[in-house]
Amino acid sequence: PSKKILFDLASIYKNSKKYDKAIKSFEKIAKIYPDNPEIYYGIGQIYYEYLNEYEKSLENICKSSFMAIKTGVFVYQ
Repeated sequence: PSKKILFDLASIYKNSKKYDKAIKSFEKIAKIYPDNPEIYYGIGQIYYEYLNEYEKSLENICKSSFMAIKTGVFVYQ
């Protein structure tokens, strides 16, 4: 499947409040596209906004930030 389809699936899970499935979907995407900062930003956002797991959120947002600097791909809104 394309990257867009995989991201859409993760978004559908997130919007359906199936946060564990959304995170697992992002993790599957990471296996295919390991240098994509959007993945870790998405995971961090779920941990922060919906699960209140701030340490895990910070870990993923930091990973996303370092990847963005390395790759030049910035995804922050």
